[in-house]
Amino acid sequence: MSGWRFLHPWRDMAIDIKGTSHRTMPQHLTDDLRMYATLEHQLSVTMTQIMKSDIQASFLNYSTKIMR
Repeated sequence: MSGWRFLHPWRDMAIDIKGTSHRTMPQHLTDDLRMYATLEHQLSVTMTQIMKSDIQASFLNYSTKIMR
């Protein structure tokens, strides 16, 4: 599949953009899709960081209990 695949955050659908975005879709729509993709990426990075810190905290808590 060529192009980018964007997942719409509020609907269960995917939009494939093929070729250059200027030829495929109006500029304001491609800007919105890029914004959604950026926000989705930031959210996934944030969730990964939260989960990682939760796992580390749980491990430290568990390790402390074992050492007592």
